[in-house]
Amino acid sequence: MPESTHARVSLYRSRRELLDRIDTEVLELEGSDSQVSFNAARRLADLGSRAATRSLMDVVRRASHDHSKRFALYALRRLRDKRALAMIARILMDRRYSDAVRDEAAEALSVFVEKGSEKALAAFLLCQHDESPAVRYSVAYSLGFSKDVSSRNALRQMLSDDVVPLGGLESVGSMAKESLAGRQEGER
Repeated sequence: MPESTHARVSLYRSRRELLDRIDTEVLELEGSDSQVSFNAARRLADLGSRAATRSLMDVVRRASHDHSKRFALYALRRLRDKRALAMIARILMDRRYSDAVRDEAAEALSVFVEKGSEKALAAFLLCQHDESPAVRYSVAYSLGFSKDVSSRNALRQMLSDDVVPLGGLESVGSMAKESLAGRQEGER
């Protein structure tokens, strides 16, 4: 077999094996056991392959368990694939999703706002006054990664928000203060 044909066959096997592994992990991610789902999401993220992006986006859209959606968003954040950006921004702003899923979407968007994404920044600015304290908290955290002046202004507006999200340790305003301090010191 000529070397170029052999290389293509080898690549196909490798690609096929990768896609099979992604399919297997996605099935576990969509399951009812949250620990199994989280481990599958972590393995998908650890693959570091953007070949998993579309499958993870499908899980977020159609999974019956919130934990599956959250963990798929976690994996998408780690993959940093900009093909997922628009969908993640829509989920953050869509109140039909649970607060926990939208909170995870805000964290997933943080990697894009750090890169200067106007779409991510716009979603955060629209959600800075969201009814969910958990979403507002993650928005305050994520805006700390933006270098845009509008994020600084939004964080200043959030300083007076003294609501602590359910299960949280500090208020939204405290996170806004921390994000502003991190921006000023260049830590974020």
